[in-house]
Amino acid sequence: MKRSWVNLLKEVSLIKATKKTYSYAGYCAKYWDVLKMDVWIPESPRADHACVIALHGGGFIEGSRDDEWSVKAAETLTNRGFMVVCPDYRLGMKNEEIVKENSSLLKLHNILEYCVELVVEDLINVVDYLLSRDDLQINRHKVILVGSSAGAIAALQLEYYRVNQMLRPNQLCNYWQPAAIVAYSGAVIANHFDFGYERPGIAPTLLFHGLDDRIVEPGRKICSLKNSFYGSVKLYEAMTSKWPMSTPLCWLFRVEDAWHEVSLLLPETIDLFCAFVDEALNYGRSRMNAIIRSRQVEPLDWTKKSFLELLKDKTH
Repeated sequence: MKRSWVNLLKEVSLIKATKKTYSYAGYCAKYWDVLKMDVWIPESPRADHACVIALHGGGFIEGSRDDEWSVKAAETLTNRGFMVVCPDYRLGMKNEEIVKENSSLLKLHNILEYCVELVVEDLINVVDYLLSRDDLQINRHKVILVGSSAGAIAALQLEYYRVNQMLRPNQLCNYWQPAAIVAYSGAVIANHFDFGYERPGIAPTLLFHGLDDRIVEPGRKICSLKNSFYGSVKLYEAMTSKWPMSTPLCWLFRVEDAWHEVSLLLPETIDLFCAFVDEALNYGRSRMNAIIRSRQVEPLDWTKKSFLELLKDKTH
């Protein structure tokens, strides 16, 4: 019998962990003020004290550090001994002036690029803050990024900028690299004409994507005359083709007959998550491009919609 996503999330057992909340950035803008993060410290940590930064989804219009996905991600991961950081980040779709200015189809890419740039900047500030806190005792070489949907885009986009040296010279992430990235239904926004990883040294990356996803498509989705969204299938090709001898670890799981509900798959795939992270931290170099043909969960109504349909629902 197939289980619903709601029942699946309820199955995750609670874990004894200490949660502390920190403020990591402040803004004087109209639509956001102080950004906070919840740091979950497990009662029984892993021997390597690995830390996971878990980035919620929500289409850049909703979601938070203490929403259902974030809390279940924290519980699932602390149950396996990871320290977990769930940050808030700025939700660009809440900036009514920007959305109103660019609400036509021809200008939609302006909103998307704006939203992505905000969350990447916030993610950099999260990493910077965490590594500056001596009391948290975080090993800079064992920080993993995991994201769902918009959060996965943020993690993958930051790594794309880092590898291609597209960050500002003084930004921390120019001289820091994630130990691994795990992206559920993610993508990168990049120029049509020079998409690709121009330097070796890509962080170990695990990708999950529904092949029927219409919100974040697994292939290439043109979003303007200049830029496209490159989903997990295109990212795997780019990561493993140009630098075949220097990509340390890259796994792609394509889920047949699945839509955007794959973005919620972390609790269901925790064993695979842990196996991948263990291999990444032990400098594994395997590659995997596999199709998952069976699902134990049903999609939700919203997960079958396109990005435009979802945006219309959220803004009206």
